[in-house]
Amino acid sequence: MVPLALFFVLLTVPVLDFSGDTKNITAKPEEDVLLHCQGPRGAKVELVKWSRTDLDPDKFYVFFLRGNHTNGIYQLPSYHDRVTLSDPETKEGNVSVVLENVSGNDTGTYECRVGIREGEEPKVYSTIHLKVEDPAAEDKEGYHRLVVGLSVAGVLIALSIPCFIICCIIWKRRNRLTKSNSYNNVPAE
Repeated sequence: MVPLALFFVLLTVPVLDFSGDTKNITAKPEEDVLLHCQGPRGAKVELVKWSRTDLDPDKFYVFFLRGNHTNGIYQLPSYHDRVTLSDPETKEGNVSVVLENVSGNDTGTYECRVGIREGEEPKVYSTIHLKVEDPAAEDKEGYHRLVVGLSVAGVLIALSIPCFIICCIIWKRRNRLTKSNSYNNVPAE
């Protein structure tokens, strides 16, 4: 019974859909970024919808294509005139888009849905998390860490100086006491 179940699992694994995996992309401000999405090869793409999962994806979108026409009515204003298909003919199911001139506001999770048949609910083919990192902000953060580190080091040094002085005083007194005791304990000849 177990070998038959194992055979069934091994037979079905290659058929499973792993499109739920999120790809991570990191970019710098003002760069153009390719958001990759591969729909089914050989099928005529009827609908392409790119949306941000954190910005009400049912109501607004980043890019929308139905047939051969883009629709900007419900496009998020910050994406207007900044998103284009990397292959306008969507050959072989390539519905990747180029997001131009990215900024920190573009950081988020993007989802690509593709519809093949008219009236059919589009399916998710790609999920991408884009992080736009500002090197200037990283420099400021590094500077802040340096200042904090130097401040802590300064406090530790400031506290260690009095401790050092007290230790020296105690050592000197103890040394004096040992010398005076050694003179007092010298046997008379």
